[in-house]
Amino acid sequence: MFRKLKDSRKKEIVFFFEGKKLTAFDGETIASALLRSGEIFFRESKINNYRGPYCMIGICFECLLDVDEMQSVQSCQVTVKNNMQVKRHKVSNFSL
Repeated sequence: MFRKLKDSRKKEIVFFFEGKKLTAFDGETIASALLRSGEIFFRESKINNYRGPYCMIGICFECLLDVDEMQSVQSCQVTVKNNMQVKRHKVSNFSL
């Protein structure tokens, strides 16, 4: 589905998802970097359904992740930063 395009002009940066070291292109969103790395489960709904990015334009809120010290971050709208710590969004953190 998602794959890394060879582009020697793009700088690669390192970030961490659930403690696992991953790479992203400078300027890439968190959601696209994770999807390209094979990660499709971003959070769990209150009824135990696994959720992941859907619209990739910031409308659906299915791509919520916890990023560094912030909770409920729309990962399709945030650019990956070097050494960023990203975790799955926990159900107990989510409230409507």
